[in-house]
Amino acid sequence: MRNQQRQLWITLGTTTIVIVLFSLLLVLGMSPPAAETNGTFYAGLMRRLTPDGAPILGDPDAPVTVIEFIDFACSHCARYQSVIRTLIDQYIRPGKARLEMRVLSGLDPDGSILAARAALCAGEQSAFWEMRDELFRLHEQYGYNAFSAEYIGEAAAGLNLDVSLLTTCTNNASRYQQALQNNIDLANTFGVRTLPTILLRVDNGLPRWIEVNGTPVTGGVPLNILTEAINRFAAPGS
Repeated sequence: MRNQQRQLWITLGTTTIVIVLFSLLLVLGMSPPAAETNGTFYAGLMRRLTPDGAPILGDPDAPVTVIEFIDFACSHCARYQSVIRTLIDQYIRPGKARLEMRVLSGLDPDGSILAARAALCAGEQSAFWEMRDELFRLHEQYGYNAFSAEYIGEAAAGLNLDVSLLTTCTNNASRYQQALQNNIDLANTFGVRTLPTILLRVDNGLPRWIEVNGTPVTGGVPLNILTEAINRFAAPGS
């Protein structure tokens, strides 16, 4: 009888352990993937700068470059990032296109320029794209009070960056002045008036607008129109 009871307790104990372990696996499986929580969504993607200093993401041999003009103080730009993330998954990661980021700084005279430098300075620590996401998050949360040294420093610390190094870089008014001016000049050349704006470059050609029935699409281009244009321009002879 005692042996039967002992065997029963052993069986119950083993079953309990299995249930607990299974529950833990379910919890872990339901947790957000690390790529969404620790700044590694862009892991494995090639990062570099264009000759005039704009960050670019993806295979340098991709046939089409998607050029996005943003301002970190632009709420429409922040909301458009859901489209950009889908674009990264479906086109940038497979090497069908690359993404070029042109940061402007005119919506908030003080905050926009500080945020722009912070993003580019984070690029020196291989974290431009992660800081870019954090800056949009800050603006969504705090509005025009978002781009203080305190909040930017907290964002940098959350990305495990050297906060002191980034702060020194960000506070240098001449740092990336030319790169940011290049973005302004390019925007003016192509008549960019709304943000975000998307242009496309085929191979090493000049940027071009996405058109629907001969009319340029301004603002955030819907994903279906954007992907259709990429597919069209990526075709031979485009």
